[in-house]
Amino acid sequence: MLQKVYVSILLIALVFWLTMNYGIGLSCDEVHQVLQWRQFCFRGIIAGGILLIFSLILKPQIIIETIEISIIAVCTLESVYCLLQLYGVLPSLHGIFKVTGSFYNPGPLGGFIAVSIPILLHKIFEPKNSKTAKIILYVVLIINAIALPPTLSRTAWIATVISIVYVLVGNGKLGGVWASMPAPVKKHPRSFIIFGTVLVVIAAIFLWHFKRGSAVGRLLLWKISALAIADAPILGSNNFAAAYGTAQEKYFSDCCATDSEKLAAGAPEYAFNEYLQIGVEYGLPILVLVLAVLVFLIRKSYCEKTSGLSGALIAIMVFAFASYPLHLPVFVAVAVLIVFGIIVRNSRKIFGMIIPVAVIIFTSLNLDSYNQKVQNLEKWGYMQILYRNKCYKDVVDRYSTIYDAMSWNPRFVYEYGHSLYKTKQYELAIPVLENAARHSSDQMILNIIGECYQALGDFGVAEKYYQRAANRIPSRLYPHYLLYFLYCDMGNDSLRQREYKLVNTLEIKTESPATRDLRRKVEEKEKCN
Repeated sequence: MLQKVYVSILLIALVFWLTMNYGIGLSCDEVHQVLQWRQFCFRGIIAGGILLIFSLILKPQIIIETIEISIIAVCTLESVYCLLQLYGVLPSLHGIFKVTGSFYNPGPLGGFIAVSIPILLHKIFEPKNSKTAKIILYVVLIINAIALPPTLSRTAWIATVISIVYVLVGNGKLGGVWASMPAPVKKHPRSFIIFGTVLVVIAAIFLWHFKRGSAVGRLLLWKISALAIADAPILGSNNFAAAYGTAQEKYFSDCCATDSEKLAAGAPEYAFNEYLQIGVEYGLPILVLVLAVLVFLIRKSYCEKTSGLSGALIAIMVFAFASYPLHLPVFVAVAVLIVFGIIVRNSRKIFGMIIPVAVIIFTSLNLDSYNQKVQNLEKWGYMQILYRNKCYKDVVDRYSTIYDAMSWNPRFVYEYGHSLYKTKQYELAIPVLENAARHSSDQMILNIIGECYQALGDFGVAEKYYQRAANRIPSRLYPHYLLYFLYCDMGNDSLRQREYKLVNTLEIKTESPATRDLRRKVEEKEKCN
Protein backbone atom coordinates (compact mmCIF):
# COMPACT_ATOMS: atom_id res chain seq x y z
CA MET A 1 0.00 0.00 0.00
CA LEU A 2 2.79 2.40 0.97
CA GLN A 3 4.58 1.62 -2.28
CA LYS A 4 1.49 2.68 -4.27
CA VAL A 5 1.48 5.99 -2.40
CA TYR A 6 5.15 6.53 -3.25
CA VAL A 7 4.53 5.71 -6.92
CA SER A 8 1.54 8.10 -7.04
CA ILE A 9 3.60 10.93 -5.52
CA LEU A 10 6.45 10.30 -7.96
CA LEU A 11 4.06 10.15 -10.93
CA ILE A 12 2.38 13.42 -9.94
CA ALA A 13 5.79 15.11 -9.50
CA LEU A 14 7.02 13.98 -12.93
CA VAL A 15 3.79 14.96 -14.69
CA PHE A 16 3.94 18.32 -12.88
CA TRP A 17 7.44 18.86 -14.29
CA LEU A 18 6.53 17.76 -17.81
CA THR A 19 3.44 20.01 -18.00
CA MET A 20 5.53 23.16 -17.50
CA ASN A 21 4.07 24.65 -20.71
CA TYR A 22 0.63 24.92 -19.18
CA GLY A 23 -0.64 27.92 -17.26
CA ILE A 24 1.93 30.51 -18.41
CA GLY A 25 0.15 31.98 -21.45
CA LEU A 26 2.63 30.89 -24.08
CA SER A 27 3.66 33.11 -26.98
CA CYS A 28 6.87 33.53 -28.95
CA ASP A 29 8.12 36.63 -27.16
CA GLU A 30 11.17 36.56 -24.91
CA VAL A 31 9.20 36.84 -21.66
CA HIS A 32 7.35 33.59 -22.19
CA GLN A 33 10.39 31.75 -23.47
CA VAL A 34 12.22 32.62 -20.26
CA LEU A 35 9.08 31.80 -18.25
CA GLN A 36 9.26 28.25 -19.64
CA TRP A 37 12.83 27.90 -18.37
CA ARG A 38 11.85 29.37 -15.01
CA GLN A 39 9.10 26.76 -14.77
CA PHE A 40 11.66 24.13 -15.77
CA CYS A 41 13.84 25.16 -12.83
CA PHE A 42 11.06 25.64 -10.26
CA ARG A 43 9.30 22.38 -11.06
CA GLY A 44 12.61 20.61 -11.65
CA ILE A 45 13.70 21.24 -8.06
CA ILE A 46 10.54 19.51 -6.81
CA ALA A 47 10.64 16.65 -9.33
CA GLY A 48 14.39 16.14 -8.89
CA GLY A 49 14.07 16.03 -5.10
CA ILE A 50 11.23 13.50 -5.14
CA LEU A 51 13.00 11.42 -7.80
CA LEU A 52 16.16 11.41 -5.66
CA ILE A 53 14.31 10.25 -2.55
CA PHE A 54 12.29 7.55 -4.28
CA SER A 55 15.28 6.27 -6.26
CA LEU A 56 16.57 5.11 -2.85
CA ILE A 57 13.25 3.56 -1.83
CA LEU A 58 11.65 2.07 -4.94
CA LYS A 59 12.94 -0.67 -7.20
CA PRO A 60 14.48 0.47 -10.51
CA GLN A 61 11.80 -1.28 -12.58
CA ILE A 62 9.05 0.60 -10.76
CA ILE A 63 10.84 3.91 -11.34
CA ILE A 64 11.23 3.09 -15.04
CA GLU A 65 7.54 2.24 -15.40
CA THR A 66 6.57 5.46 -13.60
CA ILE A 67 8.76 7.49 -15.95
CA GLU A 68 7.22 5.75 -18.97
CA ILE A 69 3.67 6.38 -17.73
CA SER A 70 4.40 10.06 -17.00
CA ILE A 71 5.77 10.61 -20.51
CA ILE A 72 2.83 8.75 -22.09
CA ALA A 73 0.35 10.76 -20.00
CA VAL A 74 1.77 14.18 -20.95
CA CYS A 75 2.25 13.31 -24.63
CA THR A 76 -1.33 12.03 -24.78
CA LEU A 77 -2.52 15.25 -23.15
CA GLU A 78 -0.77 17.11 -25.99
CA SER A 79 -2.43 14.83 -28.55
CA VAL A 80 -5.88 15.48 -27.10
CA TYR A 81 -5.10 19.22 -27.01
CA CYS A 82 -4.02 19.01 -30.67
CA LEU A 83 -7.23 17.23 -31.74
CA LEU A 84 -9.42 19.70 -29.85
CA GLN A 85 -7.63 22.53 -31.69
CA LEU A 86 -8.01 20.70 -34.99
CA TYR A 87 -11.80 20.55 -34.58
CA GLY A 88 -12.09 24.13 -33.30
CA VAL A 89 -12.95 23.33 -29.69
CA LEU A 90 -9.81 25.08 -28.37
CA PRO A 91 -7.89 27.95 -29.98
CA SER A 92 -4.45 27.53 -31.53
CA LEU A 93 -1.60 29.47 -29.95
CA HIS A 94 -0.46 30.73 -33.35
CA GLY A 95 -2.62 32.53 -35.89
CA ILE A 96 -1.02 30.82 -38.90
CA PHE A 97 -1.35 27.21 -37.69
CA LYS A 98 -4.50 25.26 -36.88
CA VAL A 99 -2.80 23.04 -34.27
CA THR A 100 0.04 23.82 -31.86
CA GLY A 101 -0.77 21.96 -28.64
CA SER A 102 0.79 23.87 -25.76
CA PHE A 103 3.67 24.88 -28.04
CA TYR A 104 3.81 27.93 -30.28
CA ASN A 105 3.96 26.01 -33.57
CA PRO A 106 3.12 22.47 -34.71
CA GLY A 107 6.72 21.33 -35.37
CA PRO A 108 7.73 20.74 -31.73
CA LEU A 109 4.25 19.33 -31.05
CA GLY A 110 4.84 16.61 -33.64
CA GLY A 111 8.24 15.77 -32.19
CA PHE A 112 6.82 15.61 -28.67
CA ILE A 113 4.00 13.25 -29.66
CA ALA A 114 6.51 11.05 -31.52
CA VAL A 115 8.39 10.43 -28.25
CA SER A 116 5.42 8.56 -26.76
CA ILE A 117 4.84 6.08 -29.59
CA PRO A 118 7.90 3.81 -29.09
CA ILE A 119 7.21 3.68 -25.34
CA LEU A 120 3.57 2.73 -25.96
CA LEU A 121 4.54 0.08 -28.49
CA HIS A 122 7.11 -1.42 -26.11
CA LYS A 123 4.58 -1.57 -23.27
CA ILE A 124 2.03 -3.28 -25.54
CA PHE A 125 4.57 -6.03 -26.16
CA GLU A 126 5.13 -6.63 -22.44
CA PRO A 127 3.70 -10.09 -21.62
CA LYS A 128 2.73 -9.19 -18.04
CA ASN A 129 0.06 -6.68 -19.14
CA SER A 130 -3.55 -7.64 -18.57
CA LYS A 131 -6.09 -7.59 -21.37
CA THR A 132 -7.60 -4.37 -19.98
CA ALA A 133 -4.18 -2.70 -19.80
CA LYS A 134 -3.45 -3.64 -23.42
CA ILE A 135 -6.79 -2.22 -24.59
CA ILE A 136 -6.01 1.07 -22.80
CA LEU A 137 -2.51 1.15 -24.35
CA TYR A 138 -3.93 0.51 -27.84
CA VAL A 139 -6.49 3.31 -27.42
CA VAL A 140 -3.80 5.74 -26.24
CA LEU A 141 -1.53 4.68 -29.12
CA ILE A 142 -4.33 5.35 -31.63
CA ILE A 143 -4.99 8.81 -30.12
CA ASN A 144 -1.32 9.73 -30.46
CA ALA A 145 -1.07 8.26 -33.95
CA ILE A 146 -4.13 10.24 -35.11
CA ALA A 147 -2.75 13.49 -33.65
CA LEU A 148 0.64 13.13 -35.37
CA PRO A 149 -0.28 13.77 -39.07
CA PRO A 150 -2.03 17.17 -38.48
CA THR A 151 1.23 18.58 -37.08
CA LEU A 152 2.68 18.35 -40.63
CA SER A 153 6.11 17.72 -39.09
CA ARG A 154 8.06 15.59 -41.57
CA THR A 155 10.89 15.09 -39.09
CA ALA A 156 8.45 13.83 -36.45
CA TRP A 157 6.99 11.35 -38.94
CA ILE A 158 10.46 10.04 -39.80
CA ALA A 159 11.39 9.86 -36.10
CA THR A 160 8.25 7.84 -35.41
CA VAL A 161 8.93 5.32 -38.19
CA ILE A 162 12.58 4.80 -37.19
CA SER A 163 11.77 4.45 -33.48
CA ILE A 164 8.96 1.95 -34.26
CA VAL A 165 11.34 -0.21 -36.32
CA TYR A 166 13.88 -0.05 -33.46
CA VAL A 167 11.27 -1.19 -30.89
CA LEU A 168 10.15 -4.04 -33.15
CA VAL A 169 13.77 -5.20 -33.44
CA GLY A 170 14.40 -4.74 -29.71
CA ASN A 171 11.37 -6.82 -28.81
CA GLY A 172 12.12 -9.51 -31.39
CA LYS A 173 8.96 -8.75 -33.35
CA LEU A 174 10.50 -8.02 -36.73
CA GLY A 175 10.75 -11.75 -37.44
CA GLY A 176 7.06 -12.06 -36.62
CA VAL A 177 6.24 -9.27 -39.05
CA TRP A 178 8.17 -11.12 -41.77
CA ALA A 179 6.48 -14.42 -40.87
CA SER A 180 3.07 -12.80 -41.28
CA MET A 181 3.89 -11.73 -44.84
CA PRO A 182 2.09 -13.52 -47.70
CA ALA A 183 3.84 -16.57 -49.16
CA PRO A 184 4.70 -14.92 -52.53
CA VAL A 185 6.56 -12.15 -50.67
CA LYS A 186 8.61 -14.65 -48.62
CA LYS A 187 9.45 -16.63 -51.75
CA HIS A 188 10.86 -13.53 -53.49
CA PRO A 189 12.65 -11.49 -50.79
CA ARG A 190 14.76 -9.58 -53.32
CA SER A 191 11.65 -8.29 -55.08
CA PHE A 192 10.27 -7.25 -51.70
CA ILE A 193 13.50 -5.37 -50.87
CA ILE A 194 13.46 -3.62 -54.26
CA PHE A 195 9.80 -2.71 -53.83
CA GLY A 196 10.49 -1.41 -50.31
CA THR A 197 13.43 0.67 -51.55
CA VAL A 198 11.27 2.21 -54.29
CA LEU A 199 8.62 3.09 -51.69
CA VAL A 200 11.26 4.75 -49.46
CA VAL A 201 12.57 6.79 -52.41
CA ILE A 202 9.03 7.87 -53.36
CA ALA A 203 8.33 8.81 -49.74
CA ALA A 204 11.57 10.83 -49.60
CA ILE A 205 10.68 12.70 -52.81
CA PHE A 206 7.19 13.40 -51.44
CA LEU A 207 8.58 14.72 -48.14
CA TRP A 208 11.05 16.94 -50.03
CA HIS A 209 8.35 18.50 -52.24
CA PHE A 210 5.77 18.61 -49.44
CA LYS A 211 7.41 21.79 -48.13
CA ARG A 212 10.17 22.37 -50.68
CA GLY A 213 10.99 25.93 -49.62
CA SER A 214 11.49 24.81 -46.05
CA ALA A 215 13.70 21.91 -47.18
CA VAL A 216 15.93 24.20 -49.27
CA GLY A 217 16.24 26.56 -46.32
CA ARG A 218 17.23 23.71 -43.98
CA LEU A 219 19.91 22.48 -46.38
CA LEU A 220 21.39 25.97 -46.59
CA LEU A 221 21.27 26.26 -42.79
CA TRP A 222 23.17 23.01 -42.39
CA LYS A 223 25.73 23.92 -45.04
CA ILE A 224 26.49 27.29 -43.43
CA SER A 225 26.53 25.71 -39.95
CA ALA A 226 29.13 23.20 -41.15
CA LEU A 227 31.24 26.10 -42.46
CA ALA A 228 30.88 27.82 -39.07
CA ILE A 229 32.19 24.67 -37.37
CA ALA A 230 35.19 24.71 -39.72
CA ASP A 231 36.01 28.26 -38.54
CA ALA A 232 36.39 27.11 -34.90
CA PRO A 233 36.45 23.29 -34.88
CA ILE A 234 38.06 22.71 -31.47
CA LEU A 235 36.74 25.27 -29.01
CA GLY A 236 33.60 26.37 -30.87
CA SER A 237 32.25 29.88 -31.29
CA ASN A 238 30.13 30.15 -28.10
CA ASN A 239 27.23 31.90 -29.86
CA PHE A 240 25.54 30.15 -32.79
CA ALA A 241 23.76 33.15 -34.33
CA ALA A 242 26.86 35.36 -34.54
CA ALA A 243 29.05 32.54 -35.88
CA TYR A 244 26.40 31.59 -38.42
CA GLY A 245 26.04 35.18 -39.65
CA THR A 246 29.79 35.51 -40.18
CA ALA A 247 29.99 32.16 -42.01
CA GLN A 248 27.04 33.11 -44.23
CA GLU A 249 28.76 36.39 -45.15
CA LYS A 250 31.86 34.49 -46.27
CA TYR A 251 29.82 31.96 -48.21
CA PHE A 252 27.88 34.52 -50.24
CA SER A 253 30.90 36.79 -50.75
CA ASP A 254 32.63 33.91 -52.59
CA CYS A 255 29.90 34.12 -55.29
CA CYS A 256 29.40 30.32 -55.36
CA ALA A 257 25.81 30.32 -54.10
CA THR A 258 22.77 29.49 -56.21
CA ASP A 259 19.87 31.89 -56.74
CA SER A 260 17.57 29.68 -54.63
CA GLU A 261 20.08 29.81 -51.76
CA LYS A 262 20.26 33.59 -51.94
CA LEU A 263 16.48 33.79 -51.66
CA ALA A 264 16.37 31.23 -48.83
CA ALA A 265 19.02 32.97 -46.69
CA GLY A 266 17.90 34.49 -43.41
CA ALA A 267 19.05 35.29 -39.90
CA PRO A 268 18.26 32.16 -37.86
CA GLU A 269 18.60 31.76 -34.10
CA TYR A 270 18.91 27.96 -34.35
CA ALA A 271 20.65 25.55 -36.72
CA PHE A 272 17.52 23.35 -36.89
CA ASN A 273 20.01 20.56 -36.24
CA GLU A 274 21.10 20.20 -32.64
CA TYR A 275 24.26 18.27 -33.58
CA LEU A 276 25.49 21.04 -35.85
CA GLN A 277 24.54 23.65 -33.26
CA ILE A 278 26.56 21.84 -30.58
CA GLY A 279 29.49 21.68 -33.03
CA VAL A 280 29.25 25.42 -33.77
CA GLU A 281 28.95 26.53 -30.15
CA TYR A 282 31.16 24.00 -28.33
CA GLY A 283 33.42 22.44 -30.97
CA LEU A 284 33.85 18.98 -32.46
CA PRO A 285 35.35 17.29 -29.35
CA ILE A 286 32.19 18.03 -27.34
CA LEU A 287 30.01 16.91 -30.25
CA VAL A 288 31.88 13.59 -30.49
CA LEU A 289 31.53 13.14 -26.72
CA VAL A 290 27.77 13.77 -26.87
CA LEU A 291 27.35 11.26 -29.71
CA ALA A 292 29.43 8.67 -27.85
CA VAL A 293 27.26 9.04 -24.73
CA LEU A 294 24.07 8.66 -26.80
CA VAL A 295 25.38 5.51 -28.50
CA PHE A 296 26.36 4.09 -25.08
CA LEU A 297 22.88 4.80 -23.66
CA ILE A 298 21.09 3.20 -26.61
CA ARG A 299 23.33 0.13 -26.48
CA LYS A 300 22.84 -0.19 -22.71
CA SER A 301 19.06 0.15 -23.04
CA TYR A 302 18.89 -2.35 -25.90
CA CYS A 303 20.91 -4.93 -23.97
CA GLU A 304 18.76 -4.47 -20.86
CA LYS A 305 15.47 -4.82 -22.77
CA THR A 306 14.27 -1.25 -22.12
CA SER A 307 13.84 -0.51 -25.82
CA GLY A 308 10.82 1.68 -25.13
CA LEU A 309 12.97 4.32 -23.42
CA SER A 310 15.80 4.04 -25.92
CA GLY A 311 13.22 4.13 -28.73
CA ALA A 312 11.96 7.42 -27.27
CA LEU A 313 15.56 8.66 -27.07
CA ILE A 314 16.06 7.70 -30.73
CA ALA A 315 12.88 9.61 -31.63
CA ILE A 316 14.32 12.73 -29.96
CA MET A 317 17.70 12.16 -31.62
CA VAL A 318 16.13 11.86 -35.09
CA PHE A 319 13.89 14.85 -34.44
CA ALA A 320 17.00 16.81 -33.39
CA PHE A 321 18.42 16.36 -36.90
CA ALA A 322 15.99 18.94 -38.29
CA SER A 323 14.60 20.85 -35.33
CA TYR A 324 15.61 22.44 -32.02
CA PRO A 325 14.24 20.24 -29.17
CA LEU A 326 17.11 21.03 -26.78
CA HIS A 327 16.06 24.70 -26.83
CA LEU A 328 12.61 23.78 -25.49
CA PRO A 329 12.64 23.01 -21.75
CA VAL A 330 9.94 20.33 -21.89
CA PHE A 331 12.04 18.28 -24.35
CA VAL A 332 15.05 18.66 -22.05
CA ALA A 333 12.97 17.40 -19.12
CA VAL A 334 11.76 14.39 -21.12
CA ALA A 335 15.31 13.62 -22.28
CA VAL A 336 16.60 13.81 -18.69
CA LEU A 337 13.93 11.36 -17.49
CA ILE A 338 14.63 8.98 -20.38
CA VAL A 339 18.37 8.99 -19.66
CA PHE A 340 17.70 8.47 -15.95
CA GLY A 341 15.39 5.54 -16.72
CA ILE A 342 18.07 3.91 -18.88
CA ILE A 343 20.84 4.42 -16.33
CA VAL A 344 18.91 3.41 -13.20
CA ARG A 345 18.26 -0.17 -14.32
CA ASN A 346 20.90 -2.59 -12.97
CA SER A 347 23.06 0.33 -11.80
CA ARG A 348 24.28 0.93 -8.30
CA LYS A 349 22.14 3.35 -6.33
CA ILE A 350 24.99 5.87 -6.19
CA PHE A 351 24.96 6.08 -10.02
CA GLY A 352 21.18 6.34 -10.02
CA MET A 353 21.45 9.40 -7.80
CA ILE A 354 23.71 11.36 -10.17
CA ILE A 355 21.00 12.67 -12.52
CA PRO A 356 18.48 13.78 -9.84
CA VAL A 357 21.29 15.52 -7.94
CA ALA A 358 22.46 17.21 -11.16
CA VAL A 359 18.88 18.35 -11.89
CA ILE A 360 18.51 19.81 -8.38
CA ILE A 361 21.85 21.62 -8.55
CA PHE A 362 21.29 23.02 -12.06
CA THR A 363 17.72 24.16 -11.43
CA SER A 364 18.57 25.66 -8.02
CA LEU A 365 21.51 27.65 -9.40
CA ASN A 366 19.55 28.98 -12.39
CA LEU A 367 16.15 29.73 -10.84
CA ASP A 368 17.17 33.13 -9.47
CA SER A 369 18.82 34.04 -12.78
CA TYR A 370 15.59 33.31 -14.67
CA ASN A 371 13.58 35.26 -12.08
CA GLN A 372 15.80 38.28 -12.73
CA LYS A 373 15.50 37.84 -16.48
CA VAL A 374 11.71 37.73 -16.30
CA GLN A 375 11.63 40.93 -14.20
CA ASN A 376 13.93 42.79 -16.61
CA LEU A 377 12.05 41.53 -19.66
CA GLU A 378 8.79 42.77 -18.16
CA LYS A 379 10.38 46.19 -17.54
CA TRP A 380 11.57 46.22 -21.13
CA GLY A 381 8.04 45.34 -22.29
CA TYR A 382 6.69 48.51 -20.68
CA MET A 383 9.55 50.60 -22.08
CA GLN A 384 9.04 49.29 -25.63
CA ILE A 385 5.97 51.51 -25.99
CA LEU A 386 8.41 54.43 -26.21
CA TYR A 387 10.48 52.70 -28.90
CA ARG A 388 7.41 51.84 -30.97
CA ASN A 389 6.31 55.46 -30.77
CA LYS A 390 9.80 56.63 -31.83
CA CYS A 391 10.46 58.54 -28.59
CA TYR A 392 14.15 57.76 -28.97
CA LYS A 393 15.49 60.20 -26.37
CA ASP A 394 13.23 58.71 -23.71
CA VAL A 395 14.21 55.22 -24.88
CA VAL A 396 17.89 56.00 -24.35
CA ASP A 397 17.19 57.31 -20.84
CA ARG A 398 15.07 54.30 -19.83
CA TYR A 399 17.00 51.51 -21.59
CA SER A 400 20.30 52.66 -20.08
CA THR A 401 18.99 51.75 -16.59
CA ILE A 402 18.70 48.04 -17.45
CA TYR A 403 21.32 47.73 -20.20
CA ASP A 404 23.82 45.82 -18.05
CA ALA A 405 21.17 43.30 -16.98
CA MET A 406 19.79 42.94 -20.52
CA SER A 407 23.04 42.89 -22.53
CA TRP A 408 22.43 39.18 -23.28
CA ASN A 409 19.30 39.98 -25.32
CA PRO A 410 20.16 41.03 -28.91
CA ARG A 411 16.76 42.57 -29.65
CA PHE A 412 16.94 44.82 -26.59
CA VAL A 413 20.53 45.79 -27.36
CA TYR A 414 19.63 46.55 -30.98
CA GLU A 415 16.75 48.81 -29.93
CA TYR A 416 19.03 50.63 -27.49
CA GLY A 417 21.79 51.05 -30.09
CA HIS A 418 19.30 52.13 -32.76
CA SER A 419 17.87 54.76 -30.40
CA LEU A 420 21.39 56.06 -29.69
CA TYR A 421 21.88 56.33 -33.47
CA LYS A 422 18.58 58.16 -33.90
CA THR A 423 19.59 60.66 -31.19
CA LYS A 424 22.91 61.17 -33.06
CA GLN A 425 25.04 59.63 -30.28
CA TYR A 426 27.01 57.69 -32.89
CA GLU A 427 30.13 56.98 -30.85
CA LEU A 428 28.02 55.51 -28.04
CA ALA A 429 25.83 53.57 -30.46
CA ILE A 430 28.68 51.70 -32.18
CA PRO A 431 29.90 49.58 -29.21
CA VAL A 432 26.30 48.84 -28.17
CA LEU A 433 25.43 47.62 -31.67
CA GLU A 434 28.67 45.63 -31.88
CA ASN A 435 27.56 43.88 -28.69
CA ALA A 436 24.24 43.06 -30.39
CA ALA A 437 26.17 41.64 -33.36
CA ARG A 438 27.99 39.24 -31.00
CA HIS A 439 24.63 37.66 -30.12
CA SER A 440 22.72 37.85 -33.40
CA SER A 441 22.93 37.20 -37.13
CA ASP A 442 20.52 40.06 -37.91
CA GLN A 443 21.69 41.98 -40.96
CA MET A 444 20.08 45.24 -39.79
CA ILE A 445 22.60 45.58 -36.96
CA LEU A 446 25.41 45.85 -39.50
CA ASN A 447 23.42 48.42 -41.49
CA ILE A 448 22.99 50.69 -38.46
CA ILE A 449 26.68 50.38 -37.50
CA GLY A 450 27.54 51.41 -41.06
CA GLU A 451 25.18 54.38 -40.82
CA CYS A 452 26.90 55.46 -37.58
CA TYR A 453 30.31 55.40 -39.25
CA GLN A 454 28.94 57.22 -42.29
CA ALA A 455 27.52 59.94 -40.05
CA LEU A 456 30.95 60.24 -38.41
CA GLY A 457 32.54 60.68 -41.85
CA ASP A 458 34.38 57.33 -41.88
CA PHE A 459 33.15 56.21 -45.30
CA GLY A 460 35.58 53.32 -45.67
CA VAL A 461 34.40 51.53 -42.52
CA ALA A 462 30.77 52.33 -43.37
CA GLU A 463 31.24 50.71 -46.79
CA LYS A 464 32.68 47.59 -45.14
CA TYR A 465 29.64 47.16 -42.88
CA TYR A 466 27.16 47.78 -45.69
CA GLN A 467 28.94 45.22 -47.84
CA ARG A 468 28.92 42.72 -44.98
CA ALA A 469 25.17 43.26 -44.60
CA ALA A 470 24.64 42.77 -48.34
CA ASN A 471 26.64 39.52 -48.28
CA ARG A 472 24.95 38.21 -45.16
CA ILE A 473 21.46 38.15 -46.74
CA PRO A 474 21.82 38.80 -50.49
CA SER A 475 18.10 39.13 -51.18
CA ARG A 476 17.69 42.23 -48.96
CA LEU A 477 17.47 45.57 -50.72
CA TYR A 478 18.34 47.97 -47.89
CA PRO A 479 22.16 47.47 -47.82
CA HIS A 480 22.38 48.29 -51.53
CA TYR A 481 20.19 51.34 -50.96
CA LEU A 482 22.65 52.51 -48.28
CA LEU A 483 25.64 51.75 -50.49
CA TYR A 484 24.11 53.78 -53.32
CA PHE A 485 23.78 56.90 -51.17
CA LEU A 486 27.21 56.30 -49.63
CA TYR A 487 28.82 56.30 -53.09
CA CYS A 488 26.87 59.46 -53.90
CA ASP A 489 28.49 61.12 -50.88
CA MET A 490 31.90 59.72 -51.85
CA GLY A 491 31.53 60.91 -55.45
CA ASN A 492 32.31 57.44 -56.83
CA ASP A 493 30.24 57.34 -60.04
CA SER A 494 31.15 53.79 -61.16
CA LEU A 495 30.20 52.19 -57.85
CA ARG A 496 27.13 54.39 -57.63
CA GLN A 497 25.98 53.12 -61.04
CA ARG A 498 26.61 49.53 -59.96
CA GLU A 499 24.41 49.91 -56.88
CA TYR A 500 21.76 51.76 -58.90
CA LYS A 501 21.45 48.76 -61.21
CA LEU A 502 21.40 46.34 -58.25
CA VAL A 503 18.64 48.26 -56.47
CA ASN A 504 16.49 48.08 -59.60
CA THR A 505 17.21 44.48 -60.61
CA LEU A 506 17.82 42.62 -57.34
CA GLU A 507 15.53 39.63 -56.88
CA ILE A 508 13.92 39.78 -53.44
CA LYS A 509 11.56 37.42 -51.61
CA THR A 510 8.55 39.71 -51.41
CA GLU A 511 7.86 43.12 -52.87
CA SER A 512 6.38 45.55 -50.34
CA PRO A 513 5.58 49.27 -50.05
CA ALA A 514 8.91 49.67 -48.21
CA THR A 515 11.00 48.15 -51.03
CA ARG A 516 9.11 50.15 -53.66
CA ASP A 517 9.78 53.30 -51.65
CA LEU A 518 13.52 52.53 -51.51
CA ARG A 519 13.64 52.07 -55.28
CA ARG A 520 11.68 55.28 -55.82
CA LYS A 521 14.11 57.29 -53.68
CA VAL A 522 17.11 55.87 -55.54
CA GLU A 523 15.44 56.68 -58.87
CA GLU A 524 14.78 60.28 -57.79
CA LYS A 525 18.36 60.70 -56.61
CA GLU A 526 19.75 59.25 -59.82
CA LYS A 527 17.76 61.76 -61.89
CA CYS A 528 19.41 64.56 -59.93
CA ASN A 529 22.84 63.15 -60.77
